[in-house]
Amino acid sequence: MIPLLTIAWKMEISQICKFYFHLGLEYKHILGFLAEIHGICLSMRTLKRILKHQGLFRKKFNTDILEAAMFIQDKITSTGNQQGYRWMHLQCTQHGITITRDNVQILMKLLDPIGVQIRQKKRLRRRQYFAKGPDFIWHLDSYDKLKRYGLCINGCIDGFSRYLIWLNVYTTSSNPRVIAGYYMEAVSSRKGCPSLMRGDKGTENGHVAHMQDFMTDRKGFIYGRSTGNQRIEMFWGFLRRQCCQYWIDALGLLEDVGLFDGGFLDRNLIQFCCMSLLQNSPHGRPVVMYMLPSSYNTRSYLHDVDQNKVDVCQEECTFRRQQVCDEDIDELCRILMEENVLAEPTTIEEAISLYSKLRYAFYQELQLISQICKFYFHLGLEYKHILGFLAEIHGICLSMRTLKRILKHQGLFRKKFNTDILEAAMFIQDKITSTGNQQGYRWMHLQCTQHGITITRDNVQILMKLLDPIGVQIRQKKRLRRRQYLQRAPISSGILTLTTS
Repeated sequence: MIPLLTIAWKMEISQICKFYFHLGLEYKHILGFLAEIHGICLSMRTLKRILKHQGLFRKKFNTDILEAAMFIQDKITSTGNQQGYRWMHLQCTQHGITITRDNVQILMKLLDPIGVQIRQKKRLRRRQYFAKGPDFIWHLDSYDKLKRYGLCINGCIDGFSRYLIWLNVYTTSSNPRVIAGYYMEAVSSRKGCPSLMRGDKGTENGHVAHMQDFMTDRKGFIYGRSTGNQRIEMFWGFLRRQCCQYWIDALGLLEDVGLFDGGFLDRNLIQFCCMSLLQNSPHGRPVVMYMLPSSYNTRSYLHDVDQNKVDVCQEECTFRRQQVCDEDIDELCRILMEENVLAEPTTIEEAISLYSKLRYAFYQELQLISQICKFYFHLGLEYKHILGFLAEIHGICLSMRTLKRILKHQGLFRKKFNTDILEAAMFIQDKITSTGNQQGYRWMHLQCTQHGITITRDNVQILMKLLDPIGVQIRQKKRLRRRQYLQRAPISSGILTLTTS
């Protein structure tokens, strides 16, 4: 059952009619849904009487023109700044504003003359697209315009009706197991798969192609260029005009003012603050052609699948986690929100504000943690010992991966990005001519590490042989076999015994 329509099952007839009326459906389509989905047969006259009793009309009792103009102006200045008058008229209808399409067109010319002119210049003669019926072919693709911010969108659309099979935003759109998870969720909910699937040759579609062939027992996946994937490419343009352009501008502004650097922390904070909101952004659902194919002299081409095959395919999928970002970041964000009494965002502006506050709080904490990690790093401690000090002394529990990421952000590495050999040689020469003239290469390597000079111990040993050959020779001659200290237990007379090794 379509998620949008499940709401209507528990309603009274009058409420069901009102629900479909506010979706912007025509009267004949409302009657079709009542008959096909709910088993309720009404005449056109009865339907109009029910709607009239609730004060719902298509052509009379128009909303005040000033109220309609304010609503349209609000849409133009937010997510609807790329849309035409047909989309705007549908938005008015769905929000209970009764106004003719011609009046919407006039108001848009008055309120947004530049936008109307730009859209008129982009008129093209479109090629005609053909599909036999619902579920005959699904078009699959990813939308990467927000990927740099950690928001990876993937969608699938029915070729006949343009009904969205799925539209998901997640942390990746490149993992074929994740895309296969979207596909299997759609197949499981419908208990069938399409006759054909259409996608590009990206590696992320590989699992879906194999599963489609396995489900239909034939070659059921069509590869092709993205430019030829008409239905889904058309939808990406619609999606950008409806909401994504507003997101692109808002997140781009963060980058312009220096509040986003593309790093691990910033990407995860964007995912935490914005992903759920973006997932729930409104988008069109043309349900009439998909659910009532008989009205268009066609039928559903859904291919029945064996449940055993579904179970086999699901084992090869990765389904979305409840956390929308890294688990550690998610937990810390919720702690900070609780401590600072911050609410979940409901608008883009609130999401951006929450991101800025969390980012500031994180960087205040991370600056202190980074300085502690840097201090222990320059002491020459191994990574596992740094983690031990952080946990025991400071009460900070980090994973090895997080520690390396913090050090990497400061340009600190143990084995790569070695310091220039000439700079290291000058430092060693300076130490040899001062306090380090009696020291060996192990002490010298520790001094290099503590002063931010990355060099291997073997290279330190070679440099010391070149820079101070006499000192190395003297220290080698002074090598002694150290006596081993041994304490016998129990000690009766307090005498310590020394034995040579």
